[in-house]
Amino acid sequence: NLDQALERYEAYRPHAEGDTGLIVDQRIAELEERKTRIRKADRGKLIIGGVAMGTSVAALGGGIAFFLLRKNVQEDATAVQDSIDMITGNGGTPEQSLYDEKAELDKKAKNYYVGGYILTLYGGIAILYSALYLAKVVKLRKAKKLAFKPTTSGVAVSF
Repeated sequence: NLDQALERYEAYRPHAEGDTGLIVDQRIAELEERKTRIRKADRGKLIIGGVAMGTSVAALGGGIAFFLLRKNVQEDATAVQDSIDMITGNGGTPEQSLYDEKAELDKKAKNYYVGGYILTLYGGIAILYSALYLAKVVKLRKAKKLAFKPTTSGVAVSF
């Protein structure tokens, strides 16, 4: 594994002379660079997974907010409908503006419902995807940590 190779080269460095010393130094630099690239790649994957999780939670929250807004708009539409029913029940004719207001509120409620449905669906799917992605990244990262961990003659216990 990478850490063991690095330790061996560093242990051999004091004994290397001339061109061999240069080769050992170059190899140590290459191994350290590879180790750094692996860490950066893992960190980048974790950041991507975290951003995806945050975005999906925000979408889910937005969908729930749309459903709550829809409920408020529906209550307003019900109040307008009640006033229309009250006017017609008393033998009067409601103004056209009440019908227009009711139609506008119904349209808003429908739009909030569709938007809430889409955002909730997207948020749920994205949360599932990002959770699976993060679980995979964490699993790979743990496997790499075990692979890079120094062992005692092949027997290692990790807590």
